[in-house]
Amino acid sequence: MTMIALKLRHLHPDAFVHIEEFERFAQQLSKRASLPMDVIAHYFIPQFLRQRDCLDVFLVIWIASALQALAYCDFVLDIDSLSTELNDRNSAEQWFASIKCRVNFADCSSPAAIEPDPTFERAVENAVSAIWSNASSLVVTKPENVKNWLASLSPLSRRILSFALRS
Repeated sequence: MTMIALKLRHLHPDAFVHIEEFERFAQQLSKRASLPMDVIAHYFIPQFLRQRDCLDVFLVIWIASALQALAYCDFVLDIDSLSTELNDRNSAEQWFASIKCRVNFADCSSPAAIEPDPTFERAVENAVSAIWSNASSLVVTKPENVKNWLASLSPLSRRILSFALRS
């Protein structure tokens, strides 16, 4: 994920400026441009980035990606919903069967989402703020299309993406 963020930052320099430690890290790496990516990942990422920085980076990438995917998809496959909702699992299997693709989601599971804490909520607010300001170049979407799919998402994903659309 950090490597993706570094590549995105190269193309969209302002996308992660709100994450100060990530920016410092990226600037340090730019001075060592000759280092192979596996060395960077192994030695530099753990040394320079905190868990919170990684969450902040993840949320920007996830929100931008989810908004884009939802705007242009034919069907939503939400792992959280597949894990917890038998009706969603059956609907997904039927949709895939309609395109002649046999799947079985019976063993689909993901960790249960817990109620987000204030740190997570602040991270979401910061990511959404970035998405609609300095990281807006990462968002290629049609909000009206995204809204059509929100009901197909798990409650937490729906809440975050709805918040992103309102901002």
